[in-house]
Amino acid sequence: MKQRLLLAVAVAMGLLAAFLTKQYLSAKEREYQKLGDDLRGRYRQTEAVVFKQDMPRDSLIKKDDIGHTTVPANNLRPGYVRPEDWEKIVDKRTVNPVSMKMPIFWSDIEGGEVALHSGLSREITRGMVAMSINVTGSASVSGQVRPGDRVNVIGTFVLDSPDRPNEKEQVTLTVLQNVTVIATGRETTRSMSRVSADRASSYSTVTLEVTLREAETLVACEQNRGRLTLALRHPEDLRYEDDLPTVDFKFIRETLSDLNKKRQDSINRRAPAPTTLK
Repeated sequence: MKQRLLLAVAVAMGLLAAFLTKQYLSAKEREYQKLGDDLRGRYRQTEAVVFKQDMPRDSLIKKDDIGHTTVPANNLRPGYVRPEDWEKIVDKRTVNPVSMKMPIFWSDIEGGEVALHSGLSREITRGMVAMSINVTGSASVSGQVRPGDRVNVIGTFVLDSPDRPNEKEQVTLTVLQNVTVIATGRETTRSMSRVSADRASSYSTVTLEVTLREAETLVACEQNRGRLTLALRHPEDLRYEDDLPTVDFKFIRETLSDLNKKRQDSINRRAPAPTTLK
């Protein structure tokens, strides 16, 4: 009788172990699937029209000048010439110099504005939406953010304190990372070619290309009287940082020393080695 009981317990434990193992493997599979989907979305490739040689300004475009290339979709700002539209630029002239094998934009082509549907909607990637937020001064990197740039959106909010009842506290957190700017005020990626950097217009709003869920998040942030600030990114920086903290004054006080140490370590790693004189 005792042996049968032990055998039954062993079988039950084995079945439980098999069940838990299956649940663990299924969870891991879903996790890897999500990670794969995220990576495929982040590094998705797309086709763009390019020139086979450097094209100076006022160059007449011939069929033999045109080629195609594959580029990361995240690196391609709106307004580029799509492969299905390549014939529309033949026998046109360039209004800007275009380097060999670089994506061609309608703003580089004579009459390019007419070739596109008027308004901002044609510059939005399919499946995305345009969302404008209020930013001025330092919140837009002193007005240096331009159409085609990539930014992080950082929000600052005044919320109920979790530690002190009936009191408020200010917190800051990164809301979105690696977002494309498609307009600053009324200036877009297409109209930007007509305005020199020295005469860039001032603006109080920035229009971002986001998903519908991200747009809802930005609306909620502004409705909660949050202040949104843009952090300008390098155009080739595609990194995404996980587990960024929510920052309040207590967090700053506790981590400031470690933060500065990590910053100095990073600077020292990038600094060139000293030259030894012989």
